[in-house]
Amino acid sequence: MNHNQVENNNDQAWVTIDTSLSLEELKDFCKNIERLFRINPFLEFNNFVVIEPNQIVMQGNNLSNNQAFEFMIFQQTIENGFKLNYDKGLKQTTTITLLETKTGTQIKILDDYSGITESERNQRLDEVDKSLVAWGTAIQEYLVAWQKWSKFSIWRWYKNRLWLPMKPSARRISWMLINITALEFIAFLMVFTIFWLELDSYFGS
Repeated sequence: MNHNQVENNNDQAWVTIDTSLSLEELKDFCKNIERLFRINPFLEFNNFVVIEPNQIVMQGNNLSNNQAFEFMIFQQTIENGFKLNYDKGLKQTTTITLLETKTGTQIKILDDYSGITESERNQRLDEVDKSLVAWGTAIQEYLVAWQKWSKFSIWRWYKNRLWLPMKPSARRISWMLINITALEFIAFLMVFTIFWLELDSYFGS
């Protein structure tokens, strides 16, 4: 995976993520809209319901701007990707485009705020979603792990059943606990190895 790039203007902000996946692999990954949103480390979900194949209800909190959200999304298929239309809020649409490149494929996520006047946007700047950079980075990291480990059923089970439903804070805590447990286990093995060598030396003398 390569780096991602972020750009913005007054009406739009977007991030591009280069990957080494094939286009078909990338399309297969991105068709799970709930997974894409839950990867965002700044979104806490209280509710995510797919009412119809192209209609979703989302409710929760955006930690990047400290705003609660509750809206309906209408998914629209477009060339090379899809567009998500929000029924309310400052952000009007999120467009996800999937493209082939010379080195692999690319995801472009574009947030559009142009549906309202500039003066109103300026009055509601606290509603701007500031999680786009972190979201792009998180997707990139997830894809690296997904490409490497998704062939293992236990990894898929952990990511889909445990990791994705967790709140971002719970993910950080669980990762710390895993690291602490791993370090404790390594320390135990070192102590046990030293003890075993000393014991073997004692009986061998």
